[in-house]
Amino acid sequence: MNTSYYFIFILALGCLLGSCNKEVTIGSEIIEDQPIAIDYNEIIDITAETVYGDPALMYRNSPILTRRTYLLGELTDPNFGVTGSTVFVTPRVSETVPDFSGASLDSVIMVLPYDTLGQYGDSDVLHDLSVYRLRDAIDVASTDTLFSDMCFDFEDTPISSFSFDPEPTDSSDVYSPSVDSIIRVLPQIRIPLDAAVWNEVLSDTLNTRLTQNIVDIVKGYAIQSMPNGSDMYGINLSNTSTARIQVFYQDSIKKVFSFDLSSLVSDKEESVVKHNCYVSDYNGSLIESVIGDNAAELNYVQGMQGFDVVYDLSGVLSIQDEFVNYAVIELFAQKEEGVDPLNFLIASYRNDDGDLVRIRDLTSSAAGFFDSRFEEVEIDGVTLLKHEVIVTNHIIDIVNGDITNTSLTLLADNKRENPRHSIFYSPNHPLYPACLKLITTKP
Repeated sequence: MNTSYYFIFILALGCLLGSCNKEVTIGSEIIEDQPIAIDYNEIIDITAETVYGDPALMYRNSPILTRRTYLLGELTDPNFGVTGSTVFVTPRVSETVPDFSGASLDSVIMVLPYDTLGQYGDSDVLHDLSVYRLRDAIDVASTDTLFSDMCFDFEDTPISSFSFDPEPTDSSDVYSPSVDSIIRVLPQIRIPLDAAVWNEVLSDTLNTRLTQNIVDIVKGYAIQSMPNGSDMYGINLSNTSTARIQVFYQDSIKKVFSFDLSSLVSDKEESVVKHNCYVSDYNGSLIESVIGDNAAELNYVQGMQGFDVVYDLSGVLSIQDEFVNYAVIELFAQKEEGVDPLNFLIASYRNDDGDLVRIRDLTSSAAGFFDSRFEEVEIDGVTLLKHEVIVTNHIIDIVNGDITNTSLTLLADNKRENPRHSIFYSPNHPLYPACLKLITTKP
């Protein structure tokens, strides 16, 4: 490649990234004796609207779907309303159960390891944690797929409840029968369960041979943690987690046996059901008035079962007899004091079946998402968060007719485990409009 052309191209690219409001046309010297003009179409008209996100896939009866962070708590925000989270779990037989017929049961404890990745909100508030029994037993073999808007019905009265301050980084001191002493363990929540029900489970060895036998009696549990404010925290229910139900008992000596609350196995009859359900109330929130409005000045992106932004990129269809060398959607987001924005973003489009498919610019990258740890910029004394979504290959696919859907959906990465949000300025904003920038060449 001619070195002077390459230098001019890079220089022009730098000029493009500096403005959404100018249009520049630059010519180059000949390349291999062929004249070429470089057009910088710095802005293509786009529109955007905030839409309800699809329910997130939370559980699948398969070891292929792996999750780690399950959220507990409730977030209250004037922009996004109120979103609460409930965790549902069932126990599983993962090893040979001892004969409890001659033993006396001391206590039954649910152990939930913390996961610091789920922390979001005011971590200094107290939580009222409650555990409820499900009204109906779950058929662990036929419960195949659960989404974030699916909740199980549970009893009105909790079997266990207490107030506490979640401490995801503080280790715990617990009694260990194996050493008959107090030992220090990783940060966890320890919840006393209904010993009478577990006495029924353990009184007959036939009950403990299969997971479904236990679930038919215990039915499963719903866990809620209501903060005296706005706060969420995470518990770790990954396949390698130490989440379990500990049965402390005594025959000749004090002992403990654990039922699994985390691992998935290929045999569906022996799978643990672990699930997050989100319930939101948007009444009176700012977002309520802008949903589906492409004239709004703000757009909202939220994790969990929250909101996405859909951009209409049909303006690129006007490109004819040109090569698209570079395309980027430039976005500015509000810098909210004390609020962490989204870590990563996903750009997708809906295929003919209505499913969201990541754009080619993402599927061809190693990460598979856009790093949205925004660049902090100052414009006229106002601090903003700037982000660029590269869509070069996606625009080429639209222009070439390989993709007929000209709408692009921007959503939070890993929504099901992500409590964060970001507020973007839309293409209609008078000061910081979102815009689509293109560099094209005419041969």
